[in-house]
Amino acid sequence: MKLFTKKGCKKCDYVKQWIPAALQITTYDIETAEGLAELAYLGLVPLAEKTLPILVKRDNGIITGAINIKHKIQSLI
Repeated sequence: MKLFTKKGCKKCDYVKQWIPAALQITTYDIETAEGLAELAYLGLVPLAEKTLPILVKRDNGIITGAINIKHKIQSLI
């Protein structure tokens, strides 16, 4: 899974604290070249302009919003 965040985003920081080490989630900072490239590759730049964090599931499903992402992470533990 992929989690898109940015520095200074309180909702992003909230979600990141719920990610257990055993869960394989790659975090991308959208303010870096790598993070922005991955975001663009997935066609999520317009969505990221409106809302963060964004979780992309293995089946390419998308979950937005800190609470929704937290619930998804908890269901995987």
